[in-house]
Amino acid sequence: MSLKPIANLNRPATPVASASFQNNFFVLDASSYAWAWGSGTNGVLGDNTAVNRSSPVSVVGGTQWRSLNSPNPTLALDANSYAWAWGLGTSGQLGNDGITSRSSPVSVVGGKQWLSAYPASTVCAALDASSYAWAWGASTNGVLGDNTLNGRSSPVSVVGGIQFRSLFLASTSMMGLDANSYAWAWGRNDQGQMGDNTLNTRSSPVSVVGGNQWIQVTVSGVVVAALDASSYAWAWGTNGSGQLGDNTSSSRSSPTSVVGGIQFRSLAEISSAAAGLDANSYAWAWGSGTSGQLGNNSNTNTSSPVSVVGGKQWISLINRNTSMLALDANSYAWAWGTNTDGVLGDGTLIPRSSPVSVVGGIQFVSINSSGGIDASSRLWAWGTNSGGQLGDGTLSNRSSPILVKILKSFPGNPFGI
Repeated sequence: MSLKPIANLNRPATPVASASFQNNFFVLDASSYAWAWGSGTNGVLGDNTAVNRSSPVSVVGGTQWRSLNSPNPTLALDANSYAWAWGLGTSGQLGNDGITSRSSPVSVVGGKQWLSAYPASTVCAALDASSYAWAWGASTNGVLGDNTLNGRSSPVSVVGGIQFRSLFLASTSMMGLDANSYAWAWGRNDQGQMGDNTLNTRSSPVSVVGGNQWIQVTVSGVVVAALDASSYAWAWGTNGSGQLGDNTSSSRSSPTSVVGGIQFRSLAEISSAAAGLDANSYAWAWGSGTSGQLGNNSNTNTSSPVSVVGGKQWISLINRNTSMLALDANSYAWAWGTNTDGVLGDGTLIPRSSPVSVVGGIQFVSINSSGGIDASSRLWAWGTNSGGQLGDGTLSNRSSPILVKILKSFPGNPFGI
C-alpha cells in the first residue's frame, strides 16, 4: 500500500528551527543566532549565568548555528559544522577535555566537522563528515561504544567501522541505523532494548536481530519502536504497560510485531505509551492509558493499538508520556491525557480521555511538546512555567496559549532539531 499524505502534510523546509525541552526553550532566529529561556541549571541557557530566565536571552558568543539540541547539556553545530557545547559537563559530556559545567559555548575538541550531533544528559554523540559515529561523556553500560567502560571528555570513535545515517541516544544506551537502514545498538540491555536476543550489556555495536531495514526508529531509555520498510510497526524492550503493542505485558529482547497489521506513516516518541499515524493519517495509541493519553475515551492500559476517537486526520502527533498533542489537517491543535498545569491548552485543568481543542483558534505551522509556531511566525506556549520556560516574563502556569515575548522575528518552521 502506498502512503498518501493528506493536504498540507508536507511543508517546505526553512533554515531556521526551534525546539523545546522539559524545562527550557531554544530558538534559532532568522539570522541563525540562538536564544533561550527557562531553567538555567548548570548554565544550559548559554548566557554566562546559571539563572532561570522567563523571557528570551541571547546565547553568548555571536555564533550562527545550523542546529541546536539539548536538554542539558546543549550541543550545537555552527554554520561550518563544528560542534560546541554548554551546560552540564561533570561527566566530560561537553567534549572539551574537562569535567566542568559551562555557561557559555565551548568548542568540542578534535576540530571535526559533523553531520549531526546528539546530547543526552551524561553523554553526547555525533556523526562525522564520513558518517562514522563518535561519543564522549560517561560510559555507563558501555554507551560510548568504544569497547570499554571508561568515561571520555573528548570524542572517541565508536568501534566497528560502521557508517551510520542516524543515531538515537539515551543516557545509557545508543542505537544507530547504518547506510542500508539496518539497526545496531550498544549500552544498557537489562530490558532487552538492544534487540539482540540477550540481556547482556554491550560496549560495542551489535546488530538488532531479524534483518529488518527500518524507515523510522524512536528510542526512550529501555524501550524502542520502529517502522520497517513496509511501514509496519515493531517494538522491543520493557513492556510493563503494554507499550510494545503485541497483546502482552512481557518484555522482549528482539523486535516483536505490533498487532493489527496497521501500516503507519509515522510513530510518535515511545515511552510508557506508544502512538502513531496510519497511512491515512488517523491516530492509534497503545500502552499506558491511566491518564487518558490513549485518547479512546478510557483510562485503562491496552496492549494493542486502539483508535483515537473523533475520526480526525492529523498532520503530526506528539507523545508527552501522560498526554498527547496533535495538529489536525487544518493546522489546529488538539490534546488529550493528563492536564497538570494546563498542558492540554484547553483553558482548564481537567484531564481528558479524548481530543479537546487547544483554545484560541490558532493555526500552527508546527508544534512541539510545549507550544507551536503560527503561520505569522509567532511563537505560542502553554502549560508548566515553573522555570520561566513559557517565556512570557512570568512564572505562572498557563492553561491556554500565550504569545512568547520574543526579541527577534522567528520564521515559521518545523520543531525538532
